[in-house]
Amino acid sequence: MESNHQESNKYAEMSRWCIGQADNYLRRRNNIQASEKGWAAAAQALKSVAEERGWNHSGHSLIVDIAKQVADEQGRPDLVAMFGLAQALHVNFYENWLDSDVIEIYLNAVKTLLPELERVRAEPPPPDFTPETREQHNRWRRLTRER
Repeated sequence: MESNHQESNKYAEMSRWCIGQADNYLRRRNNIQASEKGWAAAAQALKSVAEERGWNHSGHSLIVDIAKQVADEQGRPDLVAMFGLAQALHVNFYENWLDSDVIEIYLNAVKTLLPELERVRAEPPPPDFTPETREQHNRWRRLTRER
């Protein structure tokens, strides 16, 4: 699959804008919007990696696949854990069950994740990654099939 660097940059820029908006909303104690913008920052950053690599990224399940794929390729399960906190922010958009201090902690995890994803986006994929498990093979098929 062919990457689209211009589209990748668009998603990366949107990610940066979203995390700034998340901070603004948190300062104003708008927990619902702070949560959603934190989730969006992570999702857009993952889409930027996917676009750079030519992977499918249209849908929530594929966003999770991208996070897992990047974590597997990098040997970094902590990236999935950070993304899990972004997912909790997304749930909070609907449920509004997190306090501001918890949202701030989760947003800090997203802020740690974003530069890692930017680094991954800028580097070529590792040449030695080969799907080994059935889950990895299925995920790889979902990510690389024709868009």
